[in-house]
Amino acid sequence: MRVLVIANNFPSPDRPYNGVFNLRQMRALRELGHEMAVVRFVPWAPPFGGRWQRYRIVPTAYDVEGIPVRTLRGLMGRKCWGLGTVRYQLQAQVAAEIAAFRPNVIHVHGLLPSGVLALDSNIPYVLTAHGSDTYALPWTRRGLELLARSVAGGAMAVTAVSEFIASHLHRLGAAHVRVIYNGADPAVFRPLDRQAARMRLKLPAEVPIVAFVGHLVEEKGVHDLIDALAQLRSLRAYAIFAGSGSLSAALEERCMRDGINATFYGMLDQERLADLYAAADVFTLPSYREGLPTVICEAMNVGRAVVATRIGGIPEIVRHGINGFIVEPGDVTQLSERLRTVLSDSTLRDRFESASLAFAQAHLTWQGNAREYAAIYRDVVEKQTSPAPAGAGLACVSPNAMVSTRLREDDC
Repeated sequence: MRVLVIANNFPSPDRPYNGVFNLRQMRALRELGHEMAVVRFVPWAPPFGGRWQRYRIVPTAYDVEGIPVRTLRGLMGRKCWGLGTVRYQLQAQVAAEIAAFRPNVIHVHGLLPSGVLALDSNIPYVLTAHGSDTYALPWTRRGLELLARSVAGGAMAVTAVSEFIASHLHRLGAAHVRVIYNGADPAVFRPLDRQAARMRLKLPAEVPIVAFVGHLVEEKGVHDLIDALAQLRSLRAYAIFAGSGSLSAALEERCMRDGINATFYGMLDQERLADLYAAADVFTLPSYREGLPTVICEAMNVGRAVVATRIGGIPEIVRHGINGFIVEPGDVTQLSERLRTVLSDSTLRDRFESASLAFAQAHLTWQGNAREYAAIYRDVVEKQTSPAPAGAGLACVSPNAMVSTRLREDDC
């Protein structure tokens, strides 16, 4: 069937890794025979400053791996001149994209703002909530909470990437939420020989190695990680980082100043990223905010032990004492001790690695994820096309039509 994806984030020529998890899921869905297209919203912004430059260079129309992408732009202002007005600005453009692609179903990635664009369509939509679009943004202002409730209420099926995210959807009135974990491509992220991976990355053969993958920003706990690595100098621990961000230069400088052996690779393609996980003895993500990190799914598919924080959906897949350790966010001493344990105890590490791989192969692949969504699509379309029973009244009315109430100014 034809699936139109409305996504908060999706790769573009200038930012090829932005929302790459959505692309990977769509690739797996396409392998099942579905035809995919993407609509994404990018705000208009004043013609100055870094944000304007970032928004302006996103093409209006482009494709990624044969998937067509259309960029819709609307004016976003403060308070009432925000998401509520974007909905009405873009109604005609969304309708035109739907008419051109003729989808059987719409798949919305992100409660806000993407979900707002699906509210006025007569095509049924599936909602997937990922992270701060659910646990943070709706609770910043009453108007955003009302919009989020409308999006959740209008969906024919509601999914979340973790039980943690599902709990916030329940707060927004969603009665039935199905949890489908993110994944990784097992053809790329698979068990690889550790020493061979180190040779390919030109890393030391015999030292214990800690890997981090993600944005190099404060909320990922990267300064905590550097502090923890400083406490592991007696082990001669080596750190490898993949990713970019505002703290990249400062972190490299700290490692040099504090005598921490580290290599910063920047952004890596999938094959090199798989080597980075494989070269490590432990993967760590000491984050302060997460939904369900794809990087942990990737590391576990490679078969690596994980030390990560008790944030979001992480404890649902990193089972404390089974395939890794869970630590409290901001607790550098605990982070250091747990990393030391995994690096020093090869028997424990082997057990964690086997458990990580087994869990990932069963629950954390994009192929498995795609099969679950394909079943949801079929169910949604069948329900939409089934004749309504006699006397059903509103049964034939699109759920979207029942939630199109405009916001009052004092709600925003």
